Amino acid sequence: MKFYDDKTLFKRTLLGVAVAALILTFDLLMPLGAAGGVPYVALVLLGFWFPRRWHLFALAAAATALTILGYFLSPAGGVPWVVLANRALALFVIWIVAFLVAQYEEMNEDLKRKTTPMELLCRMVVIANETVGVTEALRSCLEEICAYTGWPIGHVYELSPATPNLLVPTTTWHLDRPERFVDFRKVTEQTNFELGTGLPGLVLESKKPAWIRDVSEDKNFLRAKLTKDIKAYSGFAIPIFVRKKVVAVLEFFSTRIEEPDKELIRIMGHIGTQVGRLVERKQAVESLLQSKVEAEACSRAKTDFLANMSHELRTP
Repeated sequence: MKFYDDKTLFKRTLLGVAVAALILTFDLLMPLGAAGGVPYVALVLLGFWFPRRWHLFALAAAATALTILGYFLSPAGGVPWVVLANRALALFVIWIVAFLVAQYEEMNEDLKRKTTPMELLCRMVVIANETVGVTEALRSCLEEICAYTGWPIGHVYELSPATPNLLVPTTTWHLDRPERFVDFRKVTEQTNFELGTGLPGLVLESKKPAWIRDVSEDKNFLRAKLTKDIKAYSGFAIPIFVRKKVVAVLEFFSTRIEEPDKELIRIMGHIGTQVGRLVERKQAVESLLQSKVEAEACSRAKTDFLANMSHELRTP
């Protein structure tokens, strides 16, 4: 499925209206024998630029209505039965093109569903090799997953080191337009979640990915009650495991209501497993580096101590 933000959809809707108005104007200026309604197919082809199938068929319906309108409003001309046949042929072409575009989009989406998850997994391996710290790696993972889903918000909750079964917010985010989500970010960074509470707490309890269709209607989504304009509608979250223990939860939000996608949830479950392995490796590397620093500090302290002792023994 293609994802666009509201601003992009608005621009493309305006483009569709402009194209429709231009073709209708041309149609009304030409006599019936010259204008056959076929140019309205261009309106249907704009369906390639819209994310959902109903957009495509809405464009086809609009093209159909304008073709019929042109038949009644255009200046008279041509042989009546030929004019009528041309309009009927135009309607036939409009809907054939609409169904062909729909089939193409479906095949394209099917191919993308099969190939893109593997590409995403490969990028996770690249992140593991190219990033240094856990925070940097998680931020890169958020960016990749948000790019894959088209969802503009990604955030990391991590398990509190001091309190069992308590998730605390981090400052690790991906935001397509940070200024738009200031309130949501502020509320999130002030909210902890216990086992079973909120979207992150639900994932912590079940140890499985979770999806909320509309956070404004979910009684367990506390953050929707803490701010008037949360600017987030659908959300899903995935657990991150290290040694079979949930150590973090990645949460993602859309600015539109999205129906639960079982295939996406399944893919994200696999991604969560890979991210957990990535985190485990990064933690091991950080632990080794810390041990190295401590060992070097101890070595320097030992050297300084022996040097001082040697100096004191030589000095009467």
